[in-house]
Amino acid sequence: MPSHAMDLPDPLLLDCDMQSSIVELKQKNLLFPVQGINPATIKGSFTEARGAGSLHHASDILAPRNTPVIAIGDGTIAQLWLSKAGGNTIYQIDPSGKYSYYYAHLERYEQNLKVGATVRRGQTIGFVGTSGNAPPGTPHLHFSISKLVKSGVWWSGASIDPFEVFKQTKVSSQRMPPQELPAGTAPNLPVPQVHRPVRNGVPRELRGRTGTIQTTGI
Repeated sequence: MPSHAMDLPDPLLLDCDMQSSIVELKQKNLLFPVQGINPATIKGSFTEARGAGSLHHASDILAPRNTPVIAIGDGTIAQLWLSKAGGNTIYQIDPSGKYSYYYAHLERYEQNLKVGATVRRGQTIGFVGTSGNAPPGTPHLHFSISKLVKSGVWWSGASIDPFEVFKQTKVSSQRMPPQELPAGTAPNLPVPQVHRPVRNGVPRELRGRTGTIQTTGI
């Protein structure tokens, strides 16, 4: 990580760049990240307020606890991070190095998942849960996509609306466990602060918080 960076809010792409990135991501034929959940049941929440003046910049996907979370495309596991807000989280970089996929509030990681591992589209990488600041009774996946400021630099990027990317996306055909809660979008859930610039080598959302980098699967 760089040793210096300005304290800036979570950046957004200009509308033209946002649309071109959405088109590019759609062409990758990405899978929906929660196994067995129909993307049509999810509403957009990208610009919803989430406490202390922040915006969501992500999608919340309700699913039964321990529902498999899958890699939406091929890529590399850039980091496994345990934080106060996001709980058990995964940062995945796509093969082009341009995009980062962020999976948060996981119950646990897939047993053999490690930093630096290559993952394939549809591969199970974790399981839906309530770690971090997620409400204990509302298991869900907090999922976001960022266009990276610099290729491969997983901790700093501009947010892209996952809802727009996943319109008419295929659903994984694998079986899912019996439901504990109906599928849908969690209204007004807390948001883990992600993809913030760094200062003194520490991502902004983690400064002043207790957290550890996970270098092996849990």
